[in-house]
Amino acid sequence: MKKWLIALALLSVLAAAGCAQTAPASSAASSVSSAAASGEVASSASSSVSSSASSSGAGAASAQASVPELETLLEDIASADPGSAGSSLKAARAAGELLDWAQEGNTAQTAAVTAWLDARQPDDAPGAAAAYAAVLDAADAVLQGGGTMDGTLKDAGYSLGHSSYDPARYHAAAKSLSPFFTRALEKAGAPGWTEETPGDYAAITLDALDGLWCDSSAGEMLIFSGETCRVVIPYLDELGDTAYAARIRDRSQAGFCPALEIDIHGAGDFSGPLTYYVSGIDGSHFWCNTQAQRFAKLPQNF
Repeated sequence: MKKWLIALALLSVLAAAGCAQTAPASSAASSVSSAAASGEVASSASSSVSSSASSSGAGAASAQASVPELETLLEDIASADPGSAGSSLKAARAAGELLDWAQEGNTAQTAAVTAWLDARQPDDAPGAAAAYAAVLDAADAVLQGGGTMDGTLKDAGYSLGHSSYDPARYHAAAKSLSPFFTRALEKAGAPGWTEETPGDYAAITLDALDGLWCDSSAGEMLIFSGETCRVVIPYLDELGDTAYAARIRDRSQAGFCPALEIDIHGAGDFSGPLTYYVSGIDGSHFWCNTQAQRFAKLPQNF
């Protein structure tokens, strides 16, 4: 009996010793499991960061999706030549692209723009100038607000990338594309001034002036549309990016020819305007005997 009790006691001790040895194994397994869990959390965090970065990158790409490359912008501007099919919609689309491109702080190298125009439109500098003027007119309408261009932009299939635009960035970008204008001025080759008999002063109106006019000798181009005029006079750093108010001031009571005044200071009251004293106008040119200037009308499709 005693032997049996002793044997039973020994078995109990061995069982206890066995339990004592398995406890660390269980603890080690628990540690491994905990480490694995930590690895899964770290992996999850890494995946989250990667996903966030990817999502952020996609968002940035989406935000910039409407900003064209320079060559695309130039192509779309050139295709908006007034008189061509769908020109108003093309001008609206190019205007939206220009605004978004400008808002991103973009400008172009004028030499690159000139080279592109020489390759793309070697024989139609007036058409390129007219197209750019139409695009700038559309962009100005967007900047003025009021939703006047919303329908046209929608019909053109273009959504603006920004809710507002910085005028300074817009004008900097527009000036950088000035070869659309200056190239037409350089290629015009219009005859110089010779004194002519004064014409019918009543015929000198803004409607009659609508279009592009160049004095090649003086290096000046005027682009009229409605009651505004874009002035391209490089030696005055006027590159056509602004549409100034224009008017014809009658001076007949004093026995003088009409004064064409352009409000280049934007004063609103035509103080210190750019002024031409117009002696006469016909379908091909207008002349200013007092200032010895002759502006030839450039050919156009509209």
